[in-house]
Amino acid sequence: LIECLAQLEAYIDFPDEDIPGGLIQTVLLNITDLKQNLSKHLESAKQAQRVREGFRVVLLGAPNSGKSTLLNALVKRDASIVSAIAGTTRDIVEVSLILDGQLVWIADTAGLHESDNDIEREGMRRAILRAEEADLRIGLVSGESEIAATFGLLREGDILAWSKTDLWSPKLQGRIEKAGIAQIMIAAKSGSGLDDMQRMLSEVIGHESREFEAAPLTRERHKVAVESAIDAIDTILQNPSAPAELTCENIRMAARNLAAISGEIGVEDVLDKVFSSFCIGK
Repeated sequence: LIECLAQLEAYIDFPDEDIPGGLIQTVLLNITDLKQNLSKHLESAKQAQRVREGFRVVLLGAPNSGKSTLLNALVKRDASIVSAIAGTTRDIVEVSLILDGQLVWIADTAGLHESDNDIEREGMRRAILRAEEADLRIGLVSGESEIAATFGLLREGDILAWSKTDLWSPKLQGRIEKAGIAQIMIAAKSGSGLDDMQRMLSEVIGHESREFEAAPLTRERHKVAVESAIDAIDTILQNPSAPAELTCENIRMAARNLAAISGEIGVEDVLDKVFSSFCIGK
């Protein structure tokens, strides 16, 4: 940032001096690289949070789709009530386990379906909210008739668990594969497919918990500071033809935010860089 600011300050304050051409383009390229590096630090903050607080998995599906049975099978105890009566789970039931040394939280949620019952609707609202916040979503379905309520909540890298193979239409298969959603056959009650499910979970969690690409941001205020710096940089990149003075101000804003982490950047730092980089007054 000091380098970019020094180049622009020299461009503005010393227009008659020997300033290299294409300077603005160079600054924009450097700013782009900086944004990429800062984004890696933000991703490291998410990874650090997962390691510290646990990897969050949510089970989604229609009533009686086998969510509670799968939860109990994964944690190897009766953590959630299993009943043939639809709608037994209305609030979120969340339990933890250690998988390959990683803390994992698995949430059983209310069945997704059309309902006029206020309590059931509140349970489904909470299920959808938890799905949005989770690191991984597992949708459980027994056929195409159940997939509509679940599929829209799944993202690339999530898992769709089927309990029947005779209901997989080629058209639906193509749609699922295009969305980048993994599929598995499972019958949690009998244990069929459970080992495969645990293996898939281990692979996903291991990938997400890989070695950090950048030094992790372990404090929330550091994360906020980096996010604010990226916002200022985005303003620059979205307005590449803006006056140099305005670009300078946005660089200063980014620098002030990062200074909250690394220490203040003074005027002397910028001036030293200006006079050491350019033949000004010589």
